[in-house]
Amino acid sequence: MDALDYRMTNSIIAKCLNISIKEILPEMHLIYDCMADSLMLMDLFIELENYYHIKFTSNNIENIETVDDIYKFLRAI
Repeated sequence: MDALDYRMTNSIIAKCLNISIKEILPEMHLIYDCMADSLMLMDLFIELENYYHIKFTSNNIENIETVDDIYKFLRAI
């Protein structure tokens, strides 16, 4: 991913998890640091699917715990 994709990904994360884009760090845990609940996470994955035209499987979702995990997944597609 290039810098634009990181910015857009962070924008989606910030919007879906109700946090400031300036607060987002790769090591942030989506549940413990970002305080995301299951509905927020589903919204996040749906928004990422729509933007990147991809599909997350339940296995993909189970393996994503941090912001960096999202980056790694998106770089791998």
